[in-house]
Amino acid sequence: MTDVFVWFRPRGGEGLSLRRGAGSLQRVSVGPGGREANGASRAPSLDGSVTKSPHCVAFESDASNLAAGDGDSVTDVFVRDLRAKRTLLVSRGISAPATQPSIDGACSKVAFSASGRVLIAPLKGGTGRVLGPGSNADFSLDGTAVTWQKGRGIALSRSGKQSMVAASGQNPTVSDGERLHGQSSASYGLSFETRSALSGRDHNPGFDMYMRVLGGSGGPRDTDLISAPGRGAGSLGGDNYNGGITAYAPNRGILLFAHTEDEATDLYYRNNNSGNIDDLAHSAAVDALGGINEVRTSARANFVAFSSAYSGDLSQPFGGIRGRGRAGILPSLESLFSGHRNVYFKHLVDGERL
Repeated sequence: MTDVFVWFRPRGGEGLSLRRGAGSLQRVSVGPGGREANGASRAPSLDGSVTKSPHCVAFESDASNLAAGDGDSVTDVFVRDLRAKRTLLVSRGISAPATQPSIDGACSKVAFSASGRVLIAPLKGGTGRVLGPGSNADFSLDGTAVTWQKGRGIALSRSGKQSMVAASGQNPTVSDGERLHGQSSASYGLSFETRSALSGRDHNPGFDMYMRVLGGSGGPRDTDLISAPGRGAGSLGGDNYNGGITAYAPNRGILLFAHTEDEATDLYYRNNNSGNIDDLAHSAAVDALGGINEVRTSARANFVAFSSAYSGDLSQPFGGIRGRGRAGILPSLESLFSGHRNVYFKHLVDGERL
């Protein structure tokens, strides 16, 4: 069965130069006494914040033996508390499949999808509260905001107030509520990808990554094209996919995105304080998402993780397949990928090391 794991990197300076297999790995999709799940588990979401170490993992599972209250194979949402060593059923009282969990930073609440709606449920006791129609929710680490896909667009709820962020977009992520320079109310950064040109500098027909800033109420008050060579520049072109946003974003955060164009995929980060953009990893591309997928960034943007089945050197830009063949026979793009996908971990200030 497919399982969910959590990896702990080594402490100290060794974290900057990790040998393959360093750190420790723990399976979290288990029931009482570490019992194996009798169904597949997927879609992990980790708690923790800029000040709190993570200790809970939310995930979806088809298993029926992970926690009390669940006795069928309908997909449910669970949380594994690594400190208490117990697994809790979160999607209580819901007969429809519950999927796409996102946990807040304090291991207190989980947002998830069921029956075409987005719900928020407390970890301990009580049933879920419906936010509205939609899917693919993302909880801010401070637990004050949730963003999700609502129809073709992007919605945000914070402090009980809902706003539409964009009429067209997908894969949204939200920052914590940030207060800076004497702000009286919090500002939230929302990152997402869209084909819509939300900036006059965007003449790209493909997907671009944007960040919109919203206050405690009302609609967007600022729009920033992130998938560009620098602040104020036009789009990089191709297709650009949201790779996440840090806990702090509107003024000083880091945003990541995967850029795919022709036969290459590159992972970039944008420093929202300086406006600087830099590359992190490279791969060939064989489909719309390329060879770099499932990008996740830490709360403080000191680390990034992603998955890839690319078998080449991820530290070097992909130059195409021409000249790679032997005896005049060029390989196919597919031949540059292995039959399995690896998970990679990178320190953002450690040059090309993966």
